[in-house]
Amino acid sequence: MPAERERLSASDASNLVMDSPDQVNVPLVVGVLGVGGFVSAGGEADLDLLRADLAARLRVSSSSELIRFAQRVQDEGRSLVWEDCWPDLTWHVRLAAPVDGLDGLASLAATLMTHPLPLDGPCGSC
Repeated sequence: MPAERERLSASDASNLVMDSPDQVNVPLVVGVLGVGGFVSAGGEADLDLLRADLAARLRVSSSSELIRFAQRVQDEGRSLVWEDCWPDLTWHVRLAAPVDGLDGLASLAATLMTHPLPLDGPCGSC
């Protein structure tokens, strides 16, 4: 008998049910990185290093707040449940062109949030 999977909360399920082509509810994380860590002194981002670090964190986060980034929603008929699905970090973690200040960042985020994600991946896309 397969293990019982965790059901979505009522609020999460209602957000998914309300999602439609003209009203998209896409989770989005936008980061602004400064020099150090994943950014060289010259301002170049090392996306391979960033993706590797995120992958390592996801692998050990089975009980932490990051678990949802490695899961997707599955419809089991009467309920929606979470199931494991590894994200494509090459697609999800990418560099955008520079923007002009906070207004430019807000505009970029708004644009990214209007693109529906496939339903067969973690938080919308594998």
